[in-house]
Amino acid sequence: MIEKVELYPFDIRVLTVALAERKIYKELFECCLENVEEKLCEANEKIKAQEDESRRRRGGAR
Repeated sequence: MIEKVELYPFDIRVLTVALAERKIYKELFECCLENVEEKLCEANEKIKAQEDESRRRRGGAR
């Protein structure tokens, strides 16, 4: 059985701050994920360009 818990103004402030921090951390995390995705796309493009260049060199050397 769940006991009734009374919240005092201080408790509500603490909860509000905790929720605000959680939102900020969530936004930071999402921003980091976007940055990681962007960096992975850039790296993938560089790898593809290097592979294309390598193929051209091998094809030209034949």
